[in-house]
Amino acid sequence: FLTALPAPTPPRSGGALRIFHLIRELSAQHHVTCLSFAPTVSAIAALDPLRAYCGLVTVLGPSPRSLRRRTWQLLTSPLPDMAHRNASAAFSGALRHVLATSCFDIIQAESIEMAQYGLLVHHFPTARRPTARARRV
Repeated sequence: FLTALPAPTPPRSGGALRIFHLIRELSAQHHVTCLSFAPTVSAIAALDPLRAYCGLVTVLGPSPRSLRRRTWQLLTSPLPDMAHRNASAAFSGALRHVLATSCFDIIQAESIEMAQYGLLVHHFPTARRPTARARRV
């Protein structure tokens, strides 16, 4: 799972509830890895109970963007504002590392904000993965 929402335990919002229960249910029959943003070091620690269900890789962030920066990007970039929302070199690097060191049957990018990382999967050499499908939900 590639997610911008850390799935806190216990989950408290709709998105976190969805991610938590998907991971929990899938982990009963599959090995699951979750690559997620976490806003703070304490938020990373709060995710520890999730490790009972999946391999967890966290990246601090995403960095907040000011209205001024968002406006500038909107005016100067051909991409929509949403494409910049969770852009992170650290997350891209963590994803590349996970893809290089693990094999996956399915890779799911949870939410439109994570689509950029789902697309990165398609550009990654597939020699170490038997199949890879990015699904944007």
